[in-house]
Amino acid sequence: MDAETFSQGLPRVRVSVVLMDGCPPSYWRSFCHMAGLRRPSIFADYPSLKTGLVTDEIDILLISISAKGFAPAGRTVKAIRNGQLGNDPFLPVMVVTDSPSPDDASLLVNSGVDCVTVRPLTVGKICERLRKLALNRQPFVVTSDYIGPDRRSKPRQPKPGEVVVPLMQVPNALYDRVVNNQPSAARSAPRAAAWEEIMRQRLVRCADSMQLLASRSFPQAVAGDLNVRVLEDMRRIADVSEIAWKRMENEGQAPLAKHLGDLTQRMRALVKEPSAIKTENLAQLQNDINVSQNGLNAFLEGAAAEPQRD
Repeated sequence: MDAETFSQGLPRVRVSVVLMDGCPPSYWRSFCHMAGLRRPSIFADYPSLKTGLVTDEIDILLISISAKGFAPAGRTVKAIRNGQLGNDPFLPVMVVTDSPSPDDASLLVNSGVDCVTVRPLTVGKICERLRKLALNRQPFVVTSDYIGPDRRSKPRQPKPGEVVVPLMQVPNALYDRVVNNQPSAARSAPRAAAWEEIMRQRLVRCADSMQLLASRSFPQAVAGDLNVRVLEDMRRIADVSEIAWKRMENEGQAPLAKHLGDLTQRMRALVKEPSAIKTENLAQLQNDINVSQNGLNAFLEGAAAEPQRD
């Protein structure tokens, strides 16, 4: 698509802006007008955004933040990507800010944002970002704790035994609006199908992550080496187990949900009181992780996810 054709589609784009930096709404209305975009909807805070993401038709979300807004912006984007906020987890999201520190930039990237645009803004810069998001959006990856654009610098060959995280082409509201002039109603079925695959991939990653973290941390714990990394791995097992637990509850898989809930609570208790970590309870936890993985795999294959203890 050439620049002229792309520009012809911009007036159809529905832009929403969250103002968290004191910038007056008139600035963004004027800026969108100069860029050839339609008049944007403006949200003055995150609570109003929560309502707007459900009631409004949005093709791209711009979050304009100050130096103190990185953490709230990151939480908001992560909630969108996890299906906890709004009805489109694949909504293109751009954060506009002043020069972020490396930690701030990492926080935003790890939330699943599509791009971070640094002021000063120009019409050309914003239009170029929109063009890339519409025509060359990064495919998504799914791990146990991340859903969002692939951030890896370049493909590499996986090591023997390494879990390969597949790339996923996801629905793109901006492309559908600019290129196809597609109404929002036409996107619901592809979006639902993509979300179902995202949730399936997340369970796969949860099962794999629990085993990987256990194989890395439990032998050291048995040897008495309860260093920071070992305890962090055990905390991550609890976090991942909790994700799977909540999903199984939502799916009506009561036996497996209860098993995962018990595993989560026992892992959290051990991380809180490392002195209680003994060889025998680690052996039981490893068995419970094996049971969890088998149950999740059975669920993914369409079988009844009844945990079978050894």
